[in-house]
Amino acid sequence: MFFLPILYIVSSFILISGATAIYNGNRRSIKYKTFALIFVAMAVWQQSALLISILPLKQANVVFMYGLIPTILVTFLLLLHGVYLITNVYKRKYAFYYKLLFVPPVINILLLPVDGWLYQDEVLVYSEHSLPGPGGFLNFGIMFFYLVVMITLLIPKVLQKNRPSQIWLTGLVSFVLWSLVIVVSGEMAGDWDSFSLVPFGINFWAFAVYISVYKYDSLPSYEKRYNLLFDRAPIGIMITDSKGTIYEASPRVSDFLEMPLNDLLGQKIYKWLENEEQEQMLRVYFDNFEKRKPFQNAEHSFYTEKRELKWLAISSEFTEMEGDPYQLLMIHEITKTKQREKQIHDLAYCDHLTKIYNRVSFNHTLENWLKNKATFVLLILDLDSFKSINDQYGHYTGDEVLKYFAELLNKSVGPSDFVARLSGDEFVIMLDDDKQTEYVINKIRSNLEEPFEFADDQSLMISTSIGVALYPRDGEFLDELFKEADDRMYEDKRDRKSIHD
Repeated sequence: MFFLPILYIVSSFILISGATAIYNGNRRSIKYKTFALIFVAMAVWQQSALLISILPLKQANVVFMYGLIPTILVTFLLLLHGVYLITNVYKRKYAFYYKLLFVPPVINILLLPVDGWLYQDEVLVYSEHSLPGPGGFLNFGIMFFYLVVMITLLIPKVLQKNRPSQIWLTGLVSFVLWSLVIVVSGEMAGDWDSFSLVPFGINFWAFAVYISVYKYDSLPSYEKRYNLLFDRAPIGIMITDSKGTIYEASPRVSDFLEMPLNDLLGQKIYKWLENEEQEQMLRVYFDNFEKRKPFQNAEHSFYTEKRELKWLAISSEFTEMEGDPYQLLMIHEITKTKQREKQIHDLAYCDHLTKIYNRVSFNHTLENWLKNKATFVLLILDLDSFKSINDQYGHYTGDEVLKYFAELLNKSVGPSDFVARLSGDEFVIMLDDDKQTEYVINKIRSNLEEPFEFADDQSLMISTSIGVALYPRDGEFLDELFKEADDRMYEDKRDRKSIHD
């Protein structure tokens, strides 16, 4: 077999070239380094087999024991490590126990010099007369068990249509079938020299590794441009998995969330949202991820570590990395835009003095309640003798009274109720539950029993007249309802005035 050395040399050269290409593809990646080492180990495996085929028996036996056997064990160890990487074993709960599988080959290599460990008698390369010792049986056990573990880890990924895992499994099975064919045919023919062809089977596996890197991993030619864009893009870029875990994030995301980049990785993207928003976002996120449905400019508010409210607009696209689906999130901070929108909204719908809703907002809300609610209560409130307060204490004090009264009304109602200032000293309340009417009125009057204190330790008593109208009993339209409540408010004012007189 004069052509055998040439095949070994060519094959080893291809493996070393592949190792160099993979390593240069991403020198920072543990995965790339591991794959490159696998190629180097395979090349050494083949070169050891070449030396055994051309050296005299005595020297060949030395290479067999101290070159080929350790190299085969190291190659299988690296291949197992590679499978761990592509199947995310190191992120699993019991990763430590998987790591223990690296121990047996190391022990076996260290015990190779012990007489009778690898073989019971003199080593005879590719000979039927050599009887394996404990180390020889351990070698076969390690390789067999490693193959079983790798296949077991790869099959679930294959069923999930993970392309790198499919390619790795194809390469592994091809290597096993090649080895079985060579060994069985050699045994049947009594041709022990044919065993020297077994190392060529690792080329199937090497080819599978190479394809998995260059077809389903980041391409080296784009790496620098990708990193430059990722690190310096004015928008935030985040990569998340199917569970919402942050896989990678750009520096801008760290700026947005005001926390170190390393602390972000591994966190859930909904961590900073309030509980109600978390549940809503979770439903949308998982639904979109399952359907691979990207979204555009979805707005989310969140709180930073310093409890500052911020707003983000998020768009997404889906991609695959190493055969697994990931979501690429492009993030713009829109906090200032939201603040401006709130200012514009407040100018249009909020009273500039008291900071509660104004007449415009009241009209819109009342129309909406008339359309959508079966019943509600309208209260119109007017401060008693407010003109006298302005005349006696000045307009500044009058304004302070209005702000105090607005705050008091807000504290007297529930979250589903509505409070607004219509004009001057006229206010309105809309109650969602008519059963709360008496309670709210009593609470307002009770709170007004405390004097209003202002500058120079002065104080004055404030009172209010209240008119009540119930929808739809007292009117089905805005004008009817408002007139009924307004009339009753003036009745209350007259009654209160007559009592004081």
